[in-house]
Amino acid sequence: MGVTIRVNIRTLMYILVIAMVLLMLDLLFMMSVSRHKTKVVKSPRNHDQLCAGTKPETEPEPGHTRGNFGGGIKIGGTVAVPINRPPDSSGSRVTKPAKAAIPAKAAKPAKAAKPAVKQHKTLAQPARKSKLSPMVQKAVDMSTVLASPNVTCTANRSRNRMLNIYGAKFNLSTPVFLNSEFETEPHILDLPFPFGVQDATKSVRETLAIARNTSLPLIAKRKSCLRCVIVGNGGLIKDTSLGKVIDNFDVVLRINDAPTKGYEKDVGSKTTMRMCYPESTFSKPDQFHGDWLLLMMVFKPLDLIWLQTVAQGKKITNQKGFWKKIASTVPKKPEYFRMLNPSILRETGFEIIGFPVSTDGKVGKNVPTSGCLGIMLSLRFCDEVAIAGFGYDTSVPNAPLHYYDKLKMKEIKRSWTHSVDKEQKMLYELVDQGVIQDLTGGLIRT
Repeated sequence: MGVTIRVNIRTLMYILVIAMVLLMLDLLFMMSVSRHKTKVVKSPRNHDQLCAGTKPETEPEPGHTRGNFGGGIKIGGTVAVPINRPPDSSGSRVTKPAKAAIPAKAAKPAKAAKPAVKQHKTLAQPARKSKLSPMVQKAVDMSTVLASPNVTCTANRSRNRMLNIYGAKFNLSTPVFLNSEFETEPHILDLPFPFGVQDATKSVRETLAIARNTSLPLIAKRKSCLRCVIVGNGGLIKDTSLGKVIDNFDVVLRINDAPTKGYEKDVGSKTTMRMCYPESTFSKPDQFHGDWLLLMMVFKPLDLIWLQTVAQGKKITNQKGFWKKIASTVPKKPEYFRMLNPSILRETGFEIIGFPVSTDGKVGKNVPTSGCLGIMLSLRFCDEVAIAGFGYDTSVPNAPLHYYDKLKMKEIKRSWTHSVDKEQKMLYELVDQGVIQDLTGGLIRT
């Protein structure tokens, strides 16, 4: 029995020694594998080959495709996938180059990188450059609040400020339209058209017998405080997107044949009144549709003949005496026609702007522009007056003159009826003193 116990103890010791040897061999094997892994990752030869010990790449630059760490990492358009190999003779696992990364095909991945660049451009688009000048953009930004349905109105604001500047020169008692009592107005018989009605009283009475309605627009009777805007034809209103702001005014006055169709985004679609004369108004009958008033500026007795004819629904057959082709018919009822009081034109030109007084009635560079007359007209019945599309920068001869055609600024220099420099000086003063608000900034001093 003693022998049996000794044999069992000896066997147990052998087993323990063998176990310890195996454990030590296993530890040595693990240390060897660890050292080999470190060596492979740091080796320059394997820098572009991914192995089991590769760390995840850092956050990619915007626009590049991030690595898919389950199936590989994208490098320059080529996906490199970790591939595990059996142990070599030293017991370590090594990673051999994948076929997709052989040098002969390394140049092709460049094409695959194009979508990544495109994606980068899409994600980081540069800010679109404004087509407006800084001056116009600033004015437009300040005007956008006027599109609100809750915009307020201050009674007599523009009129009172106008009176503070010009006093008695700005005569509020002057009717805005010619009416049956025109002959009682002071000085109206002293000069011929466009400054008076000298030698044309009979024709005026005949015209008033046809277009007998001389009242203000209906909206003027409904509201206790009126906000009015005069939309000029200047090129600087283009690309302003002020259409909704303009349409939110109670009264919208437009000049000559400036269109709204196709330009609604910038100039709006609403029209209350349109100032014109035969040669400056629309030429096609379908352009006159709408319930807006046609306000006639009479420059010659022949203009009254035109007005009498079209207001009765008749057709003009003789265009002799007009300096361009005119509309032969106007599909509007007589109640939609008005005549601008020449006294307002005379007062604006001689008293307000300071043009030399015409003693013989001849028209020279002493006639205010239609836009300026629209302002003086509106100041008489509107509480707040704004303008848009005003201002001529004659220092830039190739700038657009109008928002709707290809005429250049140099054309205004050829005008024989307007002295825009003197007129603009007066309009600058009205903006400076808060008489009128400039929505497009053309008359705001820098």
